[in-house]
Amino acid sequence: MAIVSMLMFEIAQEDVEEALQQIAGAKEMVMSMGANDLRVGQVQTGQYTGNWLVTSWFDNMEAFGKMNDAMTASPEYQAMLANAKGTLVSRTIIRTVDI
Repeated sequence: MAIVSMLMFEIAQEDVEEALQQIAGAKEMVMSMGANDLRVGQVQTGQYTGNWLVTSWFDNMEAFGKMNDAMTASPEYQAMLANAKGTLVSRTIIRTVDI
């Protein structure tokens, strides 16, 4: 079963362009460490309208765990986190079900 990781961020309007550049850099890292894809989009309805959702897909929990371990050990990733634009609102991990 695939794993989907969803991170929601609140990003000030004046920081959106730089935040998207940071997310593009994170995508390169995450993809090189085992993710199948990473996408970003802005929430359009509901209580989180305007927030940004970063979603990445993995084949299974083992692949997600390996990526997570690699990111934690990466000085490049740690530096990016220290300078990240935006505030993490929520993190959700979903185990999908094949139907």
